[in-house]
Amino acid sequence: MEILLPILAYVGIMGTVLWFAARKSANAPLEPNPPRERVARVYTLGDQVLTRVAQAHGLKHDVDVVTGRVGDLRVEIAVEPDGTQPVTFNGVVRFPRSLGLDLRLRHRGALNAYGGVPVVSDDFDHVFQVEALHADQARGLLSAEAGAQLMTGASRGYYLKLDDDGLSLSVDAARGVDRSATALTWLIETAQAIVLARAGLRRPELEQRVHDSFTALAQGLGGRVEGDELHLDLEEGELVSFVDHVTGKQFRTRLTLVFDKPLPVDLRLGLESEQSFFARFKHKDLQLGDDRFDRTFVVFGEPEDEVKGVIDAELRRTLVELSASVDSFTLTPTELELGVNSALSDRDALGNLVDAMRNVARALCPRRGQGAYR
Repeated sequence: MEILLPILAYVGIMGTVLWFAARKSANAPLEPNPPRERVARVYTLGDQVLTRVAQAHGLKHDVDVVTGRVGDLRVEIAVEPDGTQPVTFNGVVRFPRSLGLDLRLRHRGALNAYGGVPVVSDDFDHVFQVEALHADQARGLLSAEAGAQLMTGASRGYYLKLDDDGLSLSVDAARGVDRSATALTWLIETAQAIVLARAGLRRPELEQRVHDSFTALAQGLGGRVEGDELHLDLEEGELVSFVDHVTGKQFRTRLTLVFDKPLPVDLRLGLESEQSFFARFKHKDLQLGDDRFDRTFVVFGEPEDEVKGVIDAELRRTLVELSASVDSFTLTPTELELGVNSALSDRDALGNLVDAMRNVARALCPRRGQGAYR
């Protein structure tokens, strides 16, 4: 009892104090919260570099990445970190459209020493390995300002790659803020120089020779050149020719003569080497008793007697001679198509093929103003 009374007295006193404090605070005016202190951001080396580049070129900086456009160029820059410290800055600038040169530029490795005929120059080819569809266009692109800037980048130790789609760079972050930011700005400015140089390139020499041959034929035969196609409006029908880029440095010249009037017989003819293409017609290969002709061509058609009658000895000789100059040959009732596995740029060679196609058409097709067959 002696212990309980002091405890009860203490509880009573504390309760009274808390009751008065609560009443006082209930009537007290509300005070605004004190302002929060802004935590100062710690800018790492990576942040400093990316922020500087983003501000200089109007790009968006988000954590470890900078993206956006500089004119028509699309820019992507990223930092490769190790913990909180950057190790490498990787940047790529993508061109608004393909350069269309089949271009590949890489640094030469220790085992890929320069030798042979230079694509650009001895100095440039000693540093870079250059591949392109047309060497003259690669030389035109890389021998002036754009090439000088690439050489500058190589001398600074930048690791570069260039192709039809864009220019990329990797730079060691150990260079520090100023030199790393300079490298990334160099990337953007060099890509701009490449696009400008591409716009000023002339036609490739090979393409120009083909165009000149087409123009000469068009002038001689009353035709026209539309873009990269030759169009001839002949008595036998319309002839169209163009050169396709197949792959690598392989080209294919195609010539198609659409007859003014279709053949009066169902005749289909092609090279024996292309027999798999004609096999889908599932017809018998007609033999005409001419060993040289039969070894060279597959012939489908009906009525059989009429088909054999159409392909007389003179026409067989013309067709065999023509086959020696081409890599593909397809004759149907409506057209004759030839293919040559190269870019025909010689006016005489092209003209000889046109003449041969017209001779075949004259032998087979009723001409304008001529109603009956042959």
